[in-house]
Amino acid sequence: MLIQENTSLKVDLKNHHKADVASENGSLHSETTRSQSTGIQNKSKTESSNFRKGGVKSNTSVASNTSSVDEDHLSQKVGALQLKVEESVKTIQAERNSKLTLHKTIEDLSQQLSTYKKKFEEMKDGKQDALKQLSRIQESHRLDLVRINTNLEEELENRSQMERKIHDLREEIERLQEENTCEWGRRERLETEKLQLERENKRLKTSSNEMQTEMERRRKTTAEDRDHELQHAQIELHDLHEELSDLRRQYNKDQKLLEDKQEELAHSRRRAEKHETEVRALRNRVEEIKKQQTNTEDELDSAQNQTRKLSRQVEEKDEELEKLHLQLGQLQTRLRRETPTPSWPKSTFTRSGKDDLIGSDSSSDV
Repeated sequence: MLIQENTSLKVDLKNHHKADVASENGSLHSETTRSQSTGIQNKSKTESSNFRKGGVKSNTSVASNTSSVDEDHLSQKVGALQLKVEESVKTIQAERNSKLTLHKTIEDLSQQLSTYKKKFEEMKDGKQDALKQLSRIQESHRLDLVRINTNLEEELENRSQMERKIHDLREEIERLQEENTCEWGRRERLETEKLQLERENKRLKTSSNEMQTEMERRRKTTAEDRDHELQHAQIELHDLHEELSDLRRQYNKDQKLLEDKQEELAHSRRRAEKHETEVRALRNRVEEIKKQQTNTEDELDSAQNQTRKLSRQVEEKDEELEKLHLQLGQLQTRLRRETPTPSWPKSTFTRSGKDDLIGSDSSSDV
């Protein structure tokens, strides 16, 4: 459309220039014809005055012939001048029509220029809004990434702390298991000792029974021997009872220690299970955060792609506007070169010049 308008403007300007030249030539020709007609009239007047002044009275027939010849010549000249005047009027009318069409085209071009400037301002505002939106999106995504990174760092620190706790708990569990094995070994040893003591007790009971039988048998002996043997047997029996009571007390102590160790082991196992559940929850949380991070990275990539598309569209629109400004500048320079300065109204040129300056400033700002 712009190329067709430019070609039509060029043709109109050429026609207008030709019409101006033709009108100038017609005006010059009309002036020359007018001057010739005035000269002829002056000649005729001078001749008539000379005839009057001289007082020469020629023959009436000769005077009438000369006057008729002069009138015919003058009528021919007047007809030619009228034809030239009609032609000049037609050329002036055509020139006026061409000037009106050129004024209309100039007004259309100024309107198109104003619309293009409005479109340029709208695109410029849209570009600024898009850049602001892009900066806001980038800032929000940057803050989200910083927040996610801080959360990940905190989760990693918590995970490392939990892993250290789990390691310590495992070491403690291993230590308790070793102590438990030791306690089980001690318990088995105590049980074997208990069995041995029970066997010894049975043996002692049997021996005491044997001694009692022996004492009853020896009771028949002398009283001194019997008392002496009885005392000796009582002493041995008392010693055996004391030793058995000591072994029972030691067994009870070992049993209590074993129960305490078993309770500690159960408590440590419960703590280990609790820490394992916490570790599993933390691992699930870390996996969820990783998924959220991948989703945010995908969203950030899509937003960056959209901003790139918007920037490419804005650059294309800027290039189109620059091309339009160049075409308008070329058209205005051609109009200034091809059209004469006095025949155009000053208001249109000043307005178009201001618009051109505004357009050049806006293009330089872009």
